[in-house]
Amino acid sequence: MTRKNHFIPAFTLRNFKNSETDNQISYLIKNNNAIENRNITSLNQYYNIKRFYSLKSLNQIKEECENLLIINPKFTLLDNDLEDNLSSLESKNAPIIDKINHDHNYSPTEDELILLKEFFIIQHLRTRKFKEDFGKYSQEFPTDFEKELIEDIRKSNIDFKELIKHDYPNKNSKERRKLYIDFMRFKKKNPDYRIDSLKNNPYAIKSTVEKFRTMFNKVFNSDESHSIFIINKESRDNFENITKLNERTYSLLVNQTEVPFLLSDSGVLETDDQSTNQQEYFLPISPRFCIAFTKNKAFLQNVDADFVQNFNQFIYEESMFVVFGDSEILETFKRT
Repeated sequence: MTRKNHFIPAFTLRNFKNSETDNQISYLIKNNNAIENRNITSLNQYYNIKRFYSLKSLNQIKEECENLLIINPKFTLLDNDLEDNLSSLESKNAPIIDKINHDHNYSPTEDELILLKEFFIIQHLRTRKFKEDFGKYSQEFPTDFEKELIEDIRKSNIDFKELIKHDYPNKNSKERRKLYIDFMRFKKKNPDYRIDSLKNNPYAIKSTVEKFRTMFNKVFNSDESHSIFIINKESRDNFENITKLNERTYSLLVNQTEVPFLLSDSGVLETDDQSTNQQEYFLPISPRFCIAFTKNKAFLQNVDADFVQNFNQFIYEESMFVVFGDSEILETFKRT
């Protein structure tokens, strides 16, 4: 039997199920306006997709990237595939979210907040929406990027030993040592030549650019491209830097209105706050509670009906295929 992958955790879906007594969840299929109810464990292709992630172990993927890939240290099961690693990360976050759902006054510890933010980042990278958007990127190594990269290299330091090791993998340590000694002799005779400046070292520039070109082609022209992007520490760090997630505080949105929160098929929501002209980042965890990573210092925020209505509209618009939640609310989003 072919193993299926998932991109919304089962524990999240269970928090949005129809009742405490069954395991059914309602969802609106956007392309045909149909609302269906299904057991969470048997959701169809909108949720479970064969070979959505790579079947290879993380170590295999890294090896095929010629060890240019640095794996996010949050993924610890290196001999297992990505599905197993995602499930492991989910299992660490599920108890934290369960505590919040049972006691909205619960204040996550510092370690728990780190896990929740990591969970948000990975959830953003792992979804079908991100995979579709990712596939639209150019397959060509951009020349502008190459020019910028060369300029950055010229300003940076370089470890010539590492360059020799990278560019002469078939030479033994004695041969590489001789190359290094020869270079140092050359440097002694040419005092203006600086090892920390590549302006006079086109060979080193070419080598470094080729390393990035190789990595680029591995990511964009591989069947494993999406999985590589998910496990890549640089992808994770870039997203954190762009969102400034490490500077944002935890806030819990409490929905006591008659209209429950909906859940998108990406499991997260990113919006523009028009009043502050800033991005907002949300992690819905149940129909009544939603975690927000925000610059608002309020620990708890009671939201009104207008907020919930706008929030659910964003959820609908950002969902690619289906929206999960209360069937009566989903009815209001059917296209006429």
